[in-house]
Amino acid sequence: MFLRTITRLPLPPLRRPPPLPFFHSFSTSPTPTPLEGAEITSHVIVDHKSAYKNQLTGPHGTHLQALSQSASKNTNLCGVPGDGWFAVIELSGSQYKVGVGDVMVLDKLKPESVYSVGSEVFIDPSNVLLMGSKDKTVVGLPNVEGGKVKVRVEEITRDAKVIVFKKRRRKSSRRKQGFRAEKTICRVLEVQFEGDEE
Repeated sequence: MFLRTITRLPLPPLRRPPPLPFFHSFSTSPTPTPLEGAEITSHVIVDHKSAYKNQLTGPHGTHLQALSQSASKNTNLCGVPGDGWFAVIELSGSQYKVGVGDVMVLDKLKPESVYSVGSEVFIDPSNVLLMGSKDKTVVGLPNVEGGKVKVRVEEITRDAKVIVFKKRRRKSSRRKQGFRAEKTICRVLEVQFEGDEE
């Protein structure tokens, strides 16, 4: 009878690269400082050209590089149709990045008298958190004043059924119940920024 001995080869210790921050710049101050002569407003406008000069980059590139690549290929990024604006809005407890023509499937919006099928509604300005275009980004503090997003309610429907099944073993006890969440389907008609663009 032959006995085999298995030996494990020693592996070198794992070396992980140091974690990179998502955005890094040459600024070492822990808190952002406002521009000289700037007033505190409800939003901050970041000009993409100045951001490029200040070396605002991330480990996977920036959205500026993606925009320049899409412009060179004559394609449009999702949420940035043509030279228009995109917005980040908060509805039903979730945040969505939307552009003109996008379709959103949301939890049911209330009241039904306002969000009925076919109605066109402007989203409450307090729910517009960020806006952007190919040239600039407007960051809300906490929301963007002058940001307008208009949606049309296209359908009020219910989601696919979810089965809730509970069983207690050896007790002859079981319960099966179905649930379908109500959903509102909206299409984005307009995304505009009418604030101070300086």
